[in-house]
Amino acid sequence: MICPKCGAEIPDDYMYCGKCGHEIHIVPEFEPEVENKINETLFGIANEFFKGEEFENKHGKKPKTGLFNHNSSNVYGLVLALVLTVALIIALIVVFVRGGFDTDSDTYADSTISVEYVEEDEPETMGIETPVFSLDSGVYEEAVEIAITSNSGLDIYYTVNGEDADSQSILYEAPIVLEEDGEYEISAIAIDDSGNKSEVASAVYTIEIAGPSAPDVVEQSGDYTQSTMIVVVPEEGCTIYYTTDGTDPTPSSNIYTSPIAMPIGTSHFAFIAVDQENNYSEITYRDYHLIYTRLISTEQAVNSVIDTLVRLKYLINAEGKAIGYNGNHYYEYQEVIEINGSGEYYVIVENHRNNDGSTYATGLLYAVNTHDGTVCRLGYDSSGKYTLITLSNR
Repeated sequence: MICPKCGAEIPDDYMYCGKCGHEIHIVPEFEPEVENKINETLFGIANEFFKGEEFENKHGKKPKTGLFNHNSSNVYGLVLALVLTVALIIALIVVFVRGGFDTDSDTYADSTISVEYVEEDEPETMGIETPVFSLDSGVYEEAVEIAITSNSGLDIYYTVNGEDADSQSILYEAPIVLEEDGEYEISAIAIDDSGNKSEVASAVYTIEIAGPSAPDVVEQSGDYTQSTMIVVVPEEGCTIYYTTDGTDPTPSSNIYTSPIAMPIGTSHFAFIAVDQENNYSEITYRDYHLIYTRLISTEQAVNSVIDTLVRLKYLINAEGKAIGYNGNHYYEYQEVIEINGSGEYYVIVENHRNNDGSTYATGLLYAVNTHDGTVCRLGYDSSGKYTLITLSNR
């Protein structure tokens, strides 16, 4: 079958065109306008046939012309029935082919079927109140507590990471406390005992707590060649904490109470201020490198080690004679090292010379401060860092 509207082929068992939607009228349905036009046509044809009858009725004689000029009522009835039948068939064919009348222009026009697709409504929330937050979205410069309310007795679930809340989210039991800097996107939903859900409510909170100012440390990072005190100017109502081991300070760290003597060598300081509301400031970092002018030569450093060991009776004499040893100890300068927080040192190595002239290292090391001549035993801790044990002060 071919669609009379668009010409597309229509399967036999289809009642409309799959391309344009035109309905196929197997049994046409008449509209009032269609019936009126058919009736007018049929009455006009009938009147033509009955002109002779009307003429005879008016003048008392048969007309001279006409399709039939006799007065047989049976013949007229037969002809009328035949004419009406043919006209009806023609009208049905026209309606079937054309698909109906255009009632505005009194001409035949195609009729189409419009298919309307109606989307299903979203599931209703069954009248469950959407959760309400006690605070509006916004930026807050202090810690906040956010309460969430809904219909009495309903469970509320929430998230704080921007994901939509559902029954697998956090069960709301107490106000949500936001006390750390950051952005929080909270989503909440109410669910009744039957599992019916409310709409999802959401809000965004930005916490920017205005803490105290970062500590003002007078001494700037850099190289120093003389004794210096590290001065920190605290903000009113704040306590200053500091570290020297590379970690960030906390209230469990050292408390700054007075100026700090800058350690000899390289040192790393970190300072933080904490106010009475336990708000933290930004951290102030300082790196210092204090090295005094070298006042001790390498030869003086070796002699200082020998003199100290003789005084401690480790050596019998300045020639390095040691109790329990054949031969004698002798000492050599190896290198200069810097020990963080302590300063610059000469490393002196202890060796032993047997009577036969053979030598070996005893494994003992000594360190002599290049500025003040302090003599120390030099060792290493478990992490491989230098350790000093003071033996004498010049």
